[in-house]
Amino acid sequence: TAPILVVAGREDATFPVEETRRMAGAAPNATFVVLEGVGHLAALEDPAQVNALVEDFLTSG
Repeated sequence: TAPILVVAGREDATFPVEETRRMAGAAPNATFVVLEGVGHLAALEDPAQVNALVEDFLTSG
């Protein structure tokens, strides 16, 4: 199975962190990360942080 990156925004009211954590827990190959200071649209709210996270995930394994 392929690795999965699951990202949650600490301020996300649509999918709260604990709900997203449960989703990630359903996949044994998931990496779960909580980003501080962003909500549901993390890639728009802090693209540099999200891009760095995705780049690290893609190049680390």
